[in-house]
Amino acid sequence: MKFKKHGALTLEEYLQGADPEIVKIARGIQKLVKSVAPSATEIMNPWNTPTFELEDGFFAIYMVAKAHVSLGFARAMELPDPHGLLEGTGKNMRHVKLRSMADLQRPAVRELVEAAVKLPGRMMGKTAKKPLAKKAAAKKAAPAKKAVKGSARP
Repeated sequence: MKFKKHGALTLEEYLQGADPEIVKIARGIQKLVKSVAPSATEIMNPWNTPTFELEDGFFAIYMVAKAHVSLGFARAMELPDPHGLLEGTGKNMRHVKLRSMADLQRPAVRELVEAAVKLPGRMMGKTAKKPLAKKAAAKKAAPAKKAVKGSARP
């Protein structure tokens, strides 16, 4: 698996200072993804989050926390999750919290990665910019609001 730097941090800088067990889980995620998708590339996305992508876009990310690593999936709402591992409330993204190597080694985690690789990837730039463009257009189209006398806002 190749690593490309897009964000301000390198992967080593991202993992620096994390608990050794957490780093071990992050490295385990890398090995798992490489075994499932050898052509995947790992990048640091513009938000300094390690991200796995294929030619058609990204399919997974991981985020290191103090006591776990979250393995997130771009199109999680389309993934089969018979074991109920996916958490979160995002429109598309969901994640699995991995608190130990035993959590990472569950067959159900590998099944999620395998299923995620089979789905078309998501283009980060398109999904990140589209909502902002809609907000900007709506803001321009909306008439300016007048302040109400006695309100806390000017």
